[in-house]
Amino acid sequence: MEKTVFLHTLLILTLFTKIAVCYNNSSHILATTFIDVNGNSIYDPGVDKPLSGLAVSNGVDIVLTDIEGKALIDKGPYSIVFAIKPSGYKPVTPWYVGVSDRDRVYFGFRETVEGNELFIAWITDTHLASSSKEVSYALKVNATANPSEYLARVFREINKLYNRIDFIVNTGDIVADANWVDKDTASKWFTLYRNLTSTLPKPVYNTPGNHDLFGLKNPSIKEDNPLYGLGMYTRYLGPPYYSFNYGPYHFIVLSPHVISNGELIYSFPIEEVYWVEKDLRLSSKNRVIVFSHEPPLEWARDSNVDRVFELLKEVNATLFCGHWHIRADIEYRGLRVYVSPALSGRWWCGSSRDGFSYGYTLVYLSTRGVNTLFREVGSSVVIELKKPYSVSISSDREALFTIYPSNATSYLRVLANDVELDVDVLDTNVLWTTVRIDLSCLDVGWIDVCFYINNSLVKKIPFYINSLGNSVLNVSTVKDRAFRLLGRKVSVLCVYTGYELSSHTYIFWSNRSTFLLGTRYLRGYEGFSRGDVVKASGYIMEVGGDSLVHGSWILELFEQATAIGRQVVKPTRVELSSISVCTPLVVVEGTVTRTGVGYFIIEDNGVEVTVVDPFMSITVHPMDHVVVYGAPINLSNSLCVVVNSVDDVVFIREDFIQKMFLPITILCMSIICISTILYYKVRRRV
Repeated sequence: MEKTVFLHTLLILTLFTKIAVCYNNSSHILATTFIDVNGNSIYDPGVDKPLSGLAVSNGVDIVLTDIEGKALIDKGPYSIVFAIKPSGYKPVTPWYVGVSDRDRVYFGFRETVEGNELFIAWITDTHLASSSKEVSYALKVNATANPSEYLARVFREINKLYNRIDFIVNTGDIVADANWVDKDTASKWFTLYRNLTSTLPKPVYNTPGNHDLFGLKNPSIKEDNPLYGLGMYTRYLGPPYYSFNYGPYHFIVLSPHVISNGELIYSFPIEEVYWVEKDLRLSSKNRVIVFSHEPPLEWARDSNVDRVFELLKEVNATLFCGHWHIRADIEYRGLRVYVSPALSGRWWCGSSRDGFSYGYTLVYLSTRGVNTLFREVGSSVVIELKKPYSVSISSDREALFTIYPSNATSYLRVLANDVELDVDVLDTNVLWTTVRIDLSCLDVGWIDVCFYINNSLVKKIPFYINSLGNSVLNVSTVKDRAFRLLGRKVSVLCVYTGYELSSHTYIFWSNRSTFLLGTRYLRGYEGFSRGDVVKASGYIMEVGGDSLVHGSWILELFEQATAIGRQVVKPTRVELSSISVCTPLVVVEGTVTRTGVGYFIIEDNGVEVTVVDPFMSITVHPMDHVVVYGAPINLSNSLCVVVNSVDDVVFIREDFIQKMFLPITILCMSIICISTILYYKVRRRV
């Protein structure tokens, strides 16, 4: 009997031992969620209350905890398990946990009050490094600012708004560039960022950007390296995509990054698509807000992206993105998209392309909708145009502006053309005020809306007041003011010259003014035909870029460019593979055989040379003999020379006349002699 009992006991112990071993070696995690009753941020059975019905996820599956606050879930593709924060609770433990060497995780929460209004401090494109020298090295720029110092200043400003800010979000490109630096450098940057954010009293939610992916451009980093791609990011900052809830809002962080054969594609892995479907199915919130580094205009056009679009459109989601280093407020495929200027400006080399200096965006969410304000670091007063972004306005002729701080309106005067304008307060929150300015009393033409606070001019914003229904502007007048119109929307008529700088940048002209039309954000774009008259609507993003045609201005389209007619452009189309407007590198002499607007063709001994004049300032005619000094363009079949001014073209008609002097003299003398002989013959007959 005793032997039988012993054998049964041994069998049971063996069985339990095997179960324990199997459990410890299992890919499953037991997650426990609880309400931290005693406030020690540690799970105390019998003291803390279980939090049932809370969603726990591994990036593929989403499991709800049972009545005991427990859920069994697989470790998932990133070996990270996270809790989806419910409304009315704040985490008192980390909300995500790496589980590669764990079998249990605990997520603690405390009840809190969350209203229908939220303030979010939104930073993006921090491109963080320890010094400007490191940024210069990583991004191949000449950085002049120290990113760690600026980020610390931003966090100090946010801390002063402690009672008003609900959380902070960083929409990617967190570190300078992890694509090609070594492991130690990338690790140092991610550690620096994590240390800086640890000083903040409010939660920080991060989004991976394309510069946060490790090893993509470093041949010494192999794809089987656990830190490759998103591995480095997830080690330091957690899951690349996840969700959380605040009040009536459901927030989703997306990571549109797929690495295929070492190349980055802005798409979604199928696991992320499945996860988004499950997440939205479980969410009962009225408002869905999405954070993504790359705006959806950058996303690939494939089935995974299309499915995510369908899901987001079903819930009428609003997106907040970075990546472009500019401000934009657009609608794309039925979704509202807000893009913030970069904290790093132009990669810590100065202001962003649309004129905004280093700063961050404050977001106010309420039942009335979304309101944003971009605040440059250290600024005490902010005046920002909210509507319309368009330079040209007509109809009721009113504009909306945001004034920070909200009490600044008590000392505000607004003038245009020495006329004081009426100011109506539309909306006020604890941080800023939205006002409406009536411009209907102003005459047609260019005006400057000038904002004075305590009789000091703090902002000047230009508009073109047009007649009713006339919103298309003259390119020349816009070009004259292009620096002051950075970031503003314009509509212009122009003609496609047939020249391209790349697959997405085209040279147009209008009224003897050249500008570049960047169409990189238009998907499904088929391109223009030479001579097309185009109505282009977009934003002025840069003026006189050194890397492009010097002295031109760039219109990067977010909306449309429509061919509405044809105009004959004589020269044959030339594909430009690269362009440089530096010290003249080549001299070409010959006779002009063909001309067109902005360019002409020289022929010498049967060899044709195309000459492009970016300023449209040179008038040449067939048979002109010229010497051209300019920068060469490498073409597959011919040579193209870019000139900057009339000084680069020397007309040598004297040489032509000198060569023809003897033949012309003989011809003239012959005509005179023949005419004289004929004259006397006629007189004799008479």
